[in-house]
Formats: sequence, C-alpha cells, structure tokens
Amino acid sequence: MNQFQLHISDRDELLKLLAKVSFTDVYLFKHSAQVAILTMFLHQRLFNARQRELAEVGLGSMLLDIGMMHVANNIIEKEGALSNEEYFRIKHHPRDGQTIARNMGISEQISLDIILRHHERYDGRGYPGHLSGNDIPLCAQVAAICDVFSALTNDRPFRPASPLKEALNTMRSERNLFNPEIYDAFEAFMAE
Repeated sequence: MNQFQLHISDRDELLKLLAKVSFTDVYLFKHSAQVAILTMFLHQRLFNARQRELAEVGLGSMLLDIGMMHVANNIIEKEGALSNEEYFRIKHHPRDGQTIARNMGISEQISLDIILRHHERYDGRGYPGHLSGNDIPLCAQVAAICDVFSALTNDRPFRPASPLKEALNTMRSERNLFNPEIYDAFEAFMAE
C-alpha cells in the first residue's frame, strides 16, 4: 500500500475504547485530547513533521494514558500521598497502555514510543525504563512536556488546576526533567 492512511474510524475497538473513556473518565479523555493537540502542534513546530508523522504523534498522545484504565479509581482519585504499592501500580500504566494499543492493532512506532515513554525524564529519573537524554525518543520528550503541562492546568480530585503562569513556573523549576531545547520551544509557544 503506497498511500499512508491512519484512520481511527477504521478501528472499531479503538473507537469503542475512546467512547468508554469519554463516559467513564472525563478527566482522562480531556487530558488526552489536550496533550494530543499540544504535542502535535509542538512536534510540527520543532520538526516540520509530515502528515503521517503528525497522525502517529496524535494517536500516541491521545492514548498515552490508556493504561490508566487498569488502575483502580481509588488510587487515581486518592487525595493523599500514594503508598509505595499504589505508586508502583501507577508506574505500570505506560507498559499496560502499550499492550492495550498493540492488542488493538496499533503498530506505528511513534505512537507506541509515546505511550511507553511519556514518563521518562531527561535526567533519568522517569519510568518505566529510566532512560535519559536523547535515549528517550524525541516524540516522547515532546509528549512528556505537554503531558505535565496538561496535568498541572486541569482540576483533579486531589488539587485544583494551576493558572498558566504558575504551571510554567512549576515546570521551569523542574526543567532538568525535560530536554532544554524542547522545553524552551514549549515555553516560547506558551508565551505567544
């Protein structure tokens, strides 16, 4: 097949899963959509990506937290600090998400990299693989920044949304977690 086509509409199981998420976890659906839009925009701006790559970035970003469906709501919505066991369970969602995506027939490497690697951190303190620097796929580095920003700027059961400036200040104070060039481009985009 010469012509690239990446259509969610061709994947009934995926559509049903996204519909289920939109009804059962509004935050997760809203967060995923926001991350997908921001990641595609930033990816295009940084890398002048072609349509196929942007579609793969969008798909992976939309599904980056799909593994959270395997985490109990009492952990996701817990107001206090997570126990070690609860945090261990949360840390499995990237691998669970990649398994769910593969089981649905998603084979695009960029999408799978974003799902699996969006919690890796530039300084090596992330998960699941404790990758650092440019060992982390660029698409996942971009998605990681957008994921953190979206998480900070949306209400959660355990904390209210941070205003834009406060979220950026928080991210700036932890900028060692992100690729500095990508973070600077993100901050410049937000300043616009």
